[in-house]
Amino acid sequence: DKNQILLAKKPNEKQYRFIGGFVDRTDSSWEQAAKREFMEEANGCEIGDLRYVASGAIDDWRYAKSENGIMTTLFLGKFMWGSVKPTDDIAELAWVYAEDLDVEKDIMPEHRELFLKLKTYLTNNNITKK
Repeated sequence: DKNQILLAKKPNEKQYRFIGGFVDRTDSSWEQAAKREFMEEANGCEIGDLRYVASGAIDDWRYAKSENGIMTTLFLGKFMWGSVKPTDDIAELAWVYAEDLDVEKDIMPEHRELFLKLKTYLTNNNITKK
């Protein structure tokens, strides 16, 4: 409701990244997978009203020497409830305004293109600071 997004930092990282992870075989949809990953990495918190923002390939170091890779999907959701605390493989969580961040300075390289797509989505849908 404050038009902020929740971003994460993993241990030993100085830049933000999106919360996320892999789709499990038991996930019924991309949206359900996004909700599950949010719960896993934000202390059981729940999001709803998911809206598709973008998708694209991620340059992931784990696949640098492989023919395989990662295709990701980015959703924007409404925070429903919970006490936000970093869990799973997350060291830090922070509520931020997207327009306050510098993509080159503040966002992990593998998430920069997605972050720019998010900023465009927020602008086009008039979702900015209140």
